[in-house]
Amino acid sequence: MDSKFDATASDPTTGRRSGRNGAVQVIARMSVKRAWTTSQKMAILDEAFAPGASVLKVAERHEINTGQLYTWRRLLLEGSLTGRKPAAPTFARVNMAPEIAALPRPASVSAAPAPTEVEPARRSGMIEIEFISGVRVRVDGDVNGKALKRVLDALQSP
Repeated sequence: MDSKFDATASDPTTGRRSGRNGAVQVIARMSVKRAWTTSQKMAILDEAFAPGASVLKVAERHEINTGQLYTWRRLLLEGSLTGRKPAAPTFARVNMAPEIAALPRPASVSAAPAPTEVEPARRSGMIEIEFISGVRVRVDGDVNGKALKRVLDALQSP
């Protein structure tokens, strides 16, 4: 018997490989376990969950897993992260504004006779939003919803 090992005789699959014969790239994060302070966690959470932010990109920038961010967020909402629960949402007080009286149409400058009827004022659904800080925002029914959301988000952020 030959002292050399004959791979073709002992392994029927040798030589039959599927896939590409190329280099394999292994991506691994070889970092030590880090201890994040509560303020660091809060800053990363603010960055990750800001409007328009990407949780994945923030996680990659800080070299943490996205699951870690969601765990921190859950702990924050439970009150375990900071030691206090965030304020629960409450209902807002609503005050009804008095109805606007019908205004007469302005006299036209043209030679056409002036209308005899008074047009009722358009009911536009005026809404007034007052924040705890005392800031008031008044909008009517024709406001662009996306624009209003951007304004309200900007006013609510500290």
